[in-house]
Amino acid sequence: MSSDNAGIDADQARSYSSIERVAQDVRDAFGLKLREPIDFRKLFEFDLNELSIQTATETIPVVSAVENIEQEAQAKWNPEQKRLELVLSEKSYNDLDQGRPRSRFAIAHELGHIVMHSSKLIKLVSLDDQAIAALYRGRKDHPRYRDTEWQANAFSAAFLAPAKAIVLLKEKLKRMPSVEEIAAEFSVSFECAAYRLDNLKKVSM
Repeated sequence: MSSDNAGIDADQARSYSSIERVAQDVRDAFGLKLREPIDFRKLFEFDLNELSIQTATETIPVVSAVENIEQEAQAKWNPEQKRLELVLSEKSYNDLDQGRPRSRFAIAHELGHIVMHSSKLIKLVSLDDQAIAALYRGRKDHPRYRDTEWQANAFSAAFLAPAKAIVLLKEKLKRMPSVEEIAAEFSVSFECAAYRLDNLKKVSM
């Protein structure tokens, strides 16, 4: 979960606070209560397929799939079916039953791309390899808050461990929870929990 730019220039600059609101809107769309544990098997197999992305001109359906891919997960545009797809590798899909934080984070990360970067996903399909390589070569030229990977990481952390839920945990403990306590409470990795503690200072609650 590097802080350096790893993606391409997003269409929109986003702050931690704005991404927190987007993540909460998606949780609301899925009917998730603030401190409710997320059933990622249900989310992947059923809830995602009820999601759609509204653009200025159309409503785009979202579907989930399991494919033989090298990555843990991938968000992509299917031009033939005119839909956005969140694809898991077979290993990541099987890891869902084990409750492994890495596969949960991967789904939330790619969901962030679908929600925030749908226009980029659609555009990338129409570009040739040379044009895509040029996009990635220029990734050091944009600020971090415009980086697609940074934004998706921030979304994933906010979706998995909402800031308001951490505040409730803080009130219960009467102190700021530790990395270990956040990891246990929200079933996230220590890396994600540490990331949350770090960016929580930047989120307006």
